[in-house]
Formats: sequence, C-alpha cells, structure tokens
Amino acid sequence: MGTDDEREVIHGSGIAQHALSTRVIQTIAEREGVAPTDLPPLYDAIDPEALDSIFTAGRGHLVFPYYGYRILVSGDGRLDIDDSDDV
Repeated sequence: MGTDDEREVIHGSGIAQHALSTRVIQTIAEREGVAPTDLPPLYDAIDPEALDSIFTAGRGHLVFPYYGYRILVSGDGRLDIDDSDDV
C-alpha cells in the first residue's frame, strides 16, 4: 500500500465497461502490483452482486473497507479508492 495521502479516482472510462465489483478488484490489484486472484475475495467485505446491481439508477454512493483501502462507489460510475480504511 502507498502513503496515507494516496488516493485514486476512476471516472467512467476505460475500465468502466466492467462491473463495479470487477473494477474494485482490478484497481486494487494494480495498486498492489499483484494479480486480482492474489487478493482476498471481495465478498469478505461486501456482496459483489449487490454492489453491481445497487447503482443501476445512477444515484447514491456506498463506502466500504477492502484490503486496507477505503472504497467509495458512486452511482455515476465513479470509483474512489483511498488507502485509509476509516469508514
């Protein structure tokens, strides 16, 4: 993991064609320099299917911890990853 001030915001481009759960895993794996399969299952933190379906209306947001990161998912498709797990 990086320093306390590292933060990454991913807007609806490139990786956005994937489900939110997939984007979370891929982004964390890239930051950690590991394969997505080397990470613990996302369902240990949140139900991936619920995460994927929750934002179909394009509104709202959800914050949850995963693998030492604070994950914020917005209804507009934005994925905000911060290495602070305070939620």
